[in-house]
Amino acid sequence: MLARAAYHRAIDLGVQGVVDAYLSSRPSENRAWESYTAAYREVSEARGIGHILERGFAERALSSDQTSGIGG
Repeated sequence: MLARAAYHRAIDLGVQGVVDAYLSSRPSENRAWESYTAAYREVSEARGIGHILERGFAERALSSDQTSGIGG
């Protein structure tokens, strides 16, 4: 229980070495942590207006629909 408490506190404080040490011997918790961080990163990126615009422009530019876009 103490290790788990230290792990959660390390997450709060951003002490990645402790987080890594805890997860190194716990593969199922490591997978859960990786899923969480990937989702968190995706949400963080989606919040920025620049990222939203960038994604919209990229999707439009790569779209196979030739009627959308400039001059279409």
